[in-house]
Amino acid sequence: MKALVVICILKIVSSILFKDTEKYWVLCERGKEARDNGYCFYKYLKDNHPEKKMFYIIDNKSVDYEKVKEDAMNPRSFKCYWRLVRCEKIISTHYPPQFVFGGTRTYNFCFPNKDFYFLQHGITKDDNVTAKREGGFGSSG
Repeated sequence: MKALVVICILKIVSSILFKDTEKYWVLCERGKEARDNGYCFYKYLKDNHPEKKMFYIIDNKSVDYEKVKEDAMNPRSFKCYWRLVRCEKIISTHYPPQFVFGGTRTYNFCFPNKDFYFLQHGITKDDNVTAKREGGFGSSG
């Protein structure tokens, strides 16, 4: 609930002060690690597109924190919420980033039109699960 209130207030303030979103991306995994596709994509961008501005959501007590330290922000912090409100895209290995929003409904309410990119992880052969923005997770087949 705290996230919902804070994000709603920040969205109102942001809409009053700024016309457009900022041209940076927010990347994340589970909030405590940088070792899956989120980190691989982050590293790719840092190595091949250093001009791209980005931030990585990770707990500052994580063993992987040092890997992304220069662009890190702590989950559920004011800075994290503000940058999520202002960012151009959210890119994550989990939909939605549960550790930030607490659930799909909160995310969908806070960001109905935000560009979200899901970085698939794990083996998906014979696993026909799809993420549906309007209703959360659904399974077919």
